[in-house]
Amino acid sequence: MGHIRYTMLMKYAIDTNIFFSFQKDINLGAGPFEVMDALEGAIQRKGAEFCMPPEIAEELLTMFEKKDFARAQQFLARITVQSPQLSRMTIPASVFAQYISEGRRRSLDGLHVAEEILEKTTQSSMGQPPQSRMEWQKSLQQPKEAMRARYRNATRTGYLDSLADLQLILLAVEQGATLVTEDEGVRTWGRLLGATEMTGAVFGKSITQAA
Repeated sequence: MGHIRYTMLMKYAIDTNIFFSFQKDINLGAGPFEVMDALEGAIQRKGAEFCMPPEIAEELLTMFEKKDFARAQQFLARITVQSPQLSRMTIPASVFAQYISEGRRRSLDGLHVAEEILEKTTQSSMGQPPQSRMEWQKSLQQPKEAMRARYRNATRTGYLDSLADLQLILLAVEQGATLVTEDEGVRTWGRLLGATEMTGAVFGKSITQAA
C-alpha cells in the first residue's frame, strides 16, 4: 500500500467544521474562539495563510449568536475570503459523470429508506384502535426521526451536497492551498478534483508547532 504524503504548505483552505470538531484530535482549543486564536497565532508566528469562499464564511457566521459576530468577523478580516474563478477552471468529464451517477443512486436509496419506514409504520398501526390527532403525531415521532437519520445518511454522508463545499475544494485547487476538513464528502471529492489535503489532526500539529 502507498503512503499518504502531506506537503507542508502554509496556505490552507479551511472548512467550518474545523472550528467545531472538538471531539476530534485536532487540539486547537475547546471552543471556536480558541481555534481562531490558534489560527491567528499561526498567521503571526509562521506566516500561515488561510482562505475560504464567501459561502463558507457566511455558514460560519450563522453558527454564532449576534453578540459573538464581532469576534468572528475579526477573524474573517484576517484571512482571505474569495470565490474561485469558476469560469477559468475545468473539471474532468469523468468526475462530473461520477457525480451525476452518485446523485441518482443516493436519491433512489433515500426513496427506499422512506418507503421502508412508511411500510413499517403502517404495519405497526394496523389493528389498533383509532387515536386522537395528538396521539397519532406522537406515535409517528420515532419512525420520523429514524427516517430522517437514515435518509440523511443515504443521501448526504460522504457526498458533495452543497455549492459551498464545491467552492471550498475548487478554491483550494486554484490557490494551491491545502484542503482542511473533517467532512468525508468534501475530502472524497477533493481527492477526485486533485486537491492537496490534510487531516484535522495533522493540521492541528502543524499549526501549533513552533516556528
